[in-house]
Amino acid sequence: MSQPIPVGSAVYVRYRDHILFRNTMNTIDVPFERETMGWLANENADAIRIHWDKTLKPFSKMNESPHCGLVLIKNCILEIRALPLQDFLSWPLSCWNTKDSITECAFQTEKRKTQPREKTGAKR
Repeated sequence: MSQPIPVGSAVYVRYRDHILFRNTMNTIDVPFERETMGWLANENADAIRIHWDKTLKPFSKMNESPHCGLVLIKNCILEIRALPLQDFLSWPLSCWNTKDSITECAFQTEKRKTQPREKTGAKR
C-alpha cells in the first residue's frame, strides 16, 4: 500500500483470490481477481482486515458486535484506495434523519402468492 489509509476508513480493494479445487478434471492455473468494499479494520505487516458488514450498536452481552469481512494477504492486493465517502460523512452509512418527514410505505395484505388453478374436469 503506497499511502497509509487510516483504520476505520471506507475502502475499495481489488485482490487475487486463492482458488480451492477438488475432484475436478478442469485445471485452474491462476487465482481469480475479485473486489470488495468495506471498512479497514486492522493492518499489520502481512495482511489487512476488511469489515464489509457490521452492526451499528454492540450487543448488550458482548463488548464487540459481530462483523463479517475478509483478511487479505498484502501480496495478493492489486489495488486499494480510500473511498470518498470519508471526505464528507462523519457517521455510519445509515442516515439518521433528524428532520420530520413523511414516509410512504406499502405493505402487502395477506394473500396467496400464486394464482389458484382453474377448475377442470380432472381430479387430482
